[in-house]
Amino acid sequence: MKISISLILALAVSPLSAGWFSLTATPRIGPAAYDQFAPSIASNGFDYLVAWTTAMPTGDAVSAVRVNADGTLATDVAVPLDSNGRSVSITPGRDGYFATWLSDQGVNAAITDSYGRIEHRVTIAQDGLTSASQTLAAWNGAVHFVAAGFAGTFLGTLLDNNANVIRSGIPLGDTHGDLTRVALTVDDSGFLLLSTKGNAYGGDDLYGRRISSSGVAGEWFLVRSMATKVLGLAATSTGVRDVIAWGDAFGVWTMTVDAQSNAVSVSRQLVPDSAAVTDVLVDGGRTWIAYQVIPSGWQAYAITLNADGSLTAPVPLPSGAKLTSNGSRILSASAARGALDTDIVGAFLTPIQVDPSFVVSKSETEQRHGTLSGVGNNVVAVWDEAISGTHQIFAARFDANALDPSGVQISSTGDNENPDVAFNGQTSLIVWNRGEEIVARRFSFDGRVLDSDDIILAHDGYYSPKAVWDGSNWFVVWTRVLRQPACGNVGSATRVYGAHVSPAGIVLEPGGVPIDPHPSMDQVDVSLDWSGSEYIIAWTNLCIHHHAPAETGIGFAAVSPDLSRVHVANISSAGQTPKVAASA
Repeated sequence: MKISISLILALAVSPLSAGWFSLTATPRIGPAAYDQFAPSIASNGFDYLVAWTTAMPTGDAVSAVRVNADGTLATDVAVPLDSNGRSVSITPGRDGYFATWLSDQGVNAAITDSYGRIEHRVTIAQDGLTSASQTLAAWNGAVHFVAAGFAGTFLGTLLDNNANVIRSGIPLGDTHGDLTRVALTVDDSGFLLLSTKGNAYGGDDLYGRRISSSGVAGEWFLVRSMATKVLGLAATSTGVRDVIAWGDAFGVWTMTVDAQSNAVSVSRQLVPDSAAVTDVLVDGGRTWIAYQVIPSGWQAYAITLNADGSLTAPVPLPSGAKLTSNGSRILSASAARGALDTDIVGAFLTPIQVDPSFVVSKSETEQRHGTLSGVGNNVVAVWDEAISGTHQIFAARFDANALDPSGVQISSTGDNENPDVAFNGQTSLIVWNRGEEIVARRFSFDGRVLDSDDIILAHDGYYSPKAVWDGSNWFVVWTRVLRQPACGNVGSATRVYGAHVSPAGIVLEPGGVPIDPHPSMDQVDVSLDWSGSEYIIAWTNLCIHHHAPAETGIGFAAVSPDLSRVHVANISSAGQTPKVAASA
């Protein structure tokens, strides 16, 4: 008998060995994987474009999607703008939209069509950009102005309607380490940049700086000295008047600035609750303000100031929102917590109500923890997939062809993860975690799920069960959490357990039996194979010390089919996450 314990880098099965292939040729669409945040929204007068940042394991990325006037999405899957991007801002453009965002290369600007597809892109190098930096953008019909930075130095860039740079590196200011609230709008005089600066009395001073359509920046001027810290700032314009809204510990406020003279109106308090303003919009003679109440669960609302000075009652929003109008309907975009991740959602609103929200950030559903088992030319692959707010287990059959283009759903209830599969040539046993339980179902190679309910192997499984077929039964191992000392620590320990499942789907050792009843270290990352006469099991031995480095090693067991003979050894005092491959 030859037994090897190694890291398996790839598994090639003869009919599918021509290269990488998709297990699901027809993927499902759902809320985008990972957390989505910091939405930006604009309208070209017909439809809407929403863009946002996605926090991916490899770094942030920016995407966009068109929302039609009726609230449907123009494409099921969002359009990627940059796989290395963050802090995206969008405005209308001459032929579609204009987008700007930050990346490791600097400040990016692009003209897109109405679907968010990039037509032309430029990158402007800018030093001093950090993860706290942000972008702002505005368009006056002839040129786009971008301000970027705000975590130190912030600079401006002027671009034409084709995203060609007219002027860059326009010095605008420096936050000097202050927490700064900023906003940008466009009016009849050009562009107005607003920025807060802490004052000597513990509050904030609000300053404005005008930038001409040729990119010439005027001097900063004091708009208002405030007794408190500004918690959120937004600005828009009617053309002749710039409308400013902000929140502080005493509520939501608004005022106007004359676009020609910089004369400032008296401010008006609209809401008495501590709040952060997230956006302001003037449409149809009304001023719409979106804000979040602090703290109070950070409930979000929109309030409308009518042309006659009257206020509507606040209407609830999913979360702090950005607003835009296509001339007939107001659409909000928010980052709202979904069942699995934070999603970008849209909601239409009127002065008196908000329509039900809908998910804007969609992608092909996230498929994880894939593995497979094969006999001859027949293969069964399994994975878990995020659908309808939970993870479910799917399987797909392959011979010379892919037999299940969308996969077959195996699990039905609960949150299900970390599957494994053992195929005997006719039927597979698929095992996985359902919460803290170890469960299984049988799946025949004619595509039928043979069990209407989950087979429960253990109620206290821990992570990633593994399964093999031994010619008579399936054998499953997993790690279990026990209330006993581990490495001399009082508390809980993880131990490898195992149980047989008969071809009829009967668990022969309910709850499982310990493989190594007297371990000295925690046991994690279990792996399993069948040698033809014994089960070969390997795991990581782990000991985490409070005042010393963690210890790891590789544990090993050769176990007879009836579990009467168990040979345990520590085969390495270093390493972790072993993979077992055994052959007769």
